[in-house]
Amino acid sequence: MKAKFDVNKKDCVEWQLIWNGENGYEFRKGSYQYTMNLSQRICSCRSWQISGIPCSYACAAMYHLGLQPDEYLHEYYHIDTYKKAYSFPMQPINGPLDWEKTGIQPVLPLIKRKMPTRPKKNRRMAKDEPKKSKLGHLSRKDLLITCTQCGQHGHNKRSCTNSK
Repeated sequence: MKAKFDVNKKDCVEWQLIWNGENGYEFRKGSYQYTMNLSQRICSCRSWQISGIPCSYACAAMYHLGLQPDEYLHEYYHIDTYKKAYSFPMQPINGPLDWEKTGIQPVLPLIKRKMPTRPKKNRRMAKDEPKKSKLGHLSRKDLLITCTQCGQHGHNKRSCTNSK
């Protein structure tokens, strides 16, 4: 919050200020244009009303009038309010075994659905359909291995235990 407020104070230099009545001001910067009423703490961008932090052009009006923007910060951001909120100790509650039973079913998480994806490019093959080999490649399925040292089937030269 403090960082956002400091940025608003620094950006107030860029706004062009036009007086518009007793407490009203009009602000322009490029194609942006806003109006503000300082006594009601209302601006047309609504960020001051929503966050409680004066916008950059509201800070410009306050500096123009010789006021401090810190005085127009919402009371929720004051240190006194923070200290009042946390001045009372929080008492722990009993565990789930001591909670009163209401009979209402607990809320369950959503069921995950598989999201649609791009369709596959190749046709799905049946289980008994033979796999298609690429051109120039041989399949090793049903191939009998013959050892070059002993001439027996079922193993190769590396795993041969028979010596000539």
